Amino acid sequence: MQVIQNKLEKSLIILPIFGIIILSFLYINIYINTTLANSHAINDTDSYSFNLADTTNLSISLPAPETLTLTPSAEGVFGSKSIAVGVSTNSPYGYTLTMSAASSSLSRSAAVGGVTPTIPALETAVSEADFPNNYWGFKRTSTAVADTNYQPMLANHSVLVNNTSANADSSSSTITFGVKLSNETPSGDYSINIDFLAVTNVAPNLYYMQDATSTSLAAAMPSVGDTTVLYDRRDNKEYTIAKLADGKYWMTKNLDLDGGTPLYSSDSDVPAGYDVEPYYTLPASQKIASGTTLDGGFNDDAGEYVFNSSNKTDSCGSGCYSYYSWNAAVAGNKTNVNADVTEGDVDTDAPYSICPAGWKLPTSRHDLTTAKTSSDFYQMAVHYGLNPAYVNEDPDSAPTFCSLAGDGGNCGNKTIPNFLRAGYCYGSTFYNGGSGGDYWSSTASSSANAHRLDFSSGDVYSASNLSRRYGFPVRCLFDATMQNFSQEDADSLAEFESETLVDSRDGNTYTVKKINGDVWMTQNLRFTGTTLTPADSNVSANTTMTYYSLDSSDDSYANHCDSTNGLSNACIKDSGSTETGVWYNYDAASAGTIAGSSNTTPATSSLCPSGWHIPTGPANDISSEFHKLFQSTTDGPWVATNSYLTAFKAVPGGYYANGSLDIPENGDWWPATAYNATLRYSLGYNSSSTQFATGANERYLGFFVRCIQD
Repeated sequence: MQVIQNKLEKSLIILPIFGIIILSFLYINIYINTTLANSHAINDTDSYSFNLADTTNLSISLPAPETLTLTPSAEGVFGSKSIAVGVSTNSPYGYTLTMSAASSSLSRSAAVGGVTPTIPALETAVSEADFPNNYWGFKRTSTAVADTNYQPMLANHSVLVNNTSANADSSSSTITFGVKLSNETPSGDYSINIDFLAVTNVAPNLYYMQDATSTSLAAAMPSVGDTTVLYDRRDNKEYTIAKLADGKYWMTKNLDLDGGTPLYSSDSDVPAGYDVEPYYTLPASQKIASGTTLDGGFNDDAGEYVFNSSNKTDSCGSGCYSYYSWNAAVAGNKTNVNADVTEGDVDTDAPYSICPAGWKLPTSRHDLTTAKTSSDFYQMAVHYGLNPAYVNEDPDSAPTFCSLAGDGGNCGNKTIPNFLRAGYCYGSTFYNGGSGGDYWSSTASSSANAHRLDFSSGDVYSASNLSRRYGFPVRCLFDATMQNFSQEDADSLAEFESETLVDSRDGNTYTVKKINGDVWMTQNLRFTGTTLTPADSNVSANTTMTYYSLDSSDDSYANHCDSTNGLSNACIKDSGSTETGVWYNYDAASAGTIAGSSNTTPATSSLCPSGWHIPTGPANDISSEFHKLFQSTTDGPWVATNSYLTAFKAVPGGYYANGSLDIPENGDWWPATAYNATLRYSLGYNSSSTQFATGANERYLGFFVRCIQD
């Protein structure tokens, strides 16, 4: 792998009579498995300049050359300059280009009255029309990203410029720097250094953890025990990733994200606009005052604390790295896992974390039954020798269930990879280094406690809960979700090959399978959430759902979900069964976008995850997705004897009509296609004859939903 790093110096000089902005940059050429063949720098003598002819004129000399003349005023004047950064590589996996700056502000070279004036970076992304006076920002244009608005530059934050997946000879990325100045800006020489980093990808489109997909990780680590090295785009720190015996991809090195690091949804496990601001800032690090005593410390359950250490123990080797309170580990999240959780309301997962985007904090479960299906820590421990006979109904108080020593204990000769007995922080003191270790899970156990994996030289407990104020290390797990399942992942599946994915909206797990070239859910949808965004759901704009219950015992049913009123309201009935799923009327299935008795529009939105949709057909359209599934040119009935229909795994569960469950031995699914204003085509399954058939049914009926990948 070749790694080349160069700097861009951007200077702004504002004088009473004239001024100059100096822009210098490097073209970078990278070749894998060969020496660097060409690298040319344009030095300061080749710079471009702003020329301020007098106090009312500002001009930019562009490379062509051409000139942009501005007229400053009290209201402010905007100017911009674009540069092209070129990268070449013969790597078959392409390259990744990032930029960063040690400071976020343009700084004046000379102080004024003992104070150094600065021009700060934007605080949030803005359009040119909304650009504030005396701020600067940037926007990018490349094959990987195209900014509409100008972006803030954050100190020590790596920003993606381009990422290619194949040989890209002399490709170019454009960065446009914008600044708006009023006559309040002190004159002088202002500058900032921008670092550009270009690297060749080591696997298909994979260098950073944030770019990982199921396919690229499988290519890098095809077998259990395989490892690779990936980098965190936020700070370019290196992490070892391993495919463990549970078939999942784990960090086997403790996270070392510094306090004060800003978390964007593009690079961290947080949603867009998190915490009101366009990014969330990890709290500043606690400092070592003397010995093992922390300055400040981990002092309350609701606090967010980070201790970035250089601690070394007999198991940490080069370092134990960082420790986080639970609230810091879940990125300051306060939804449903803080004051809303009582002592009896356990096993609630925080939806966000400080892990890289596409990765997550592992889950944990206190109850054995749920631990078997939805605890990442428990499942990993099982695959590394946990004998279920050693676990009772409360894993939190289970006896020894795994020996890390590999000397004939409960683990036999197996050893969980690279668990580091890194100790922990509590109050203002560091404890237990070298003798014990812990990793936070995403799972709250009460309003003040959360679960963690707890281990020593011989014991491992997958659901041990403790106060959230403790400072523990963090390991992240690749989050194979419906939402990040890519076309690349779909292409990599063989016919009838399946994969297990998680709906990131609610944590429900689904088996998906390639059937006749398309990837289908082979289980009924179980989503009952009320908030839908384009980032996680099959909707074009943010949507808040209002559901009514398809339950005759619920007074809301008679008013909203019967044959008279059910065409204009979203109605659902949750079976409470993983196998059966949820019954939806058509307005609910279409995410509330089909309302009114005269609506003939087919569904273009749905409750499916983003990247998935309700299939088209069946009706008479032989090109519809249901017809493709059936391999038929007729309307049926189709007998479920061929491999395609068998792979679909039809679930008999009946349908809801006027508050009652009808024909429970059969099953029905909504497609997107409209028949007329009040009817929608549907797919029905008769379990006694094992036949599928098409039909047209009232929109108020409660049917199942299966999603197909876009």
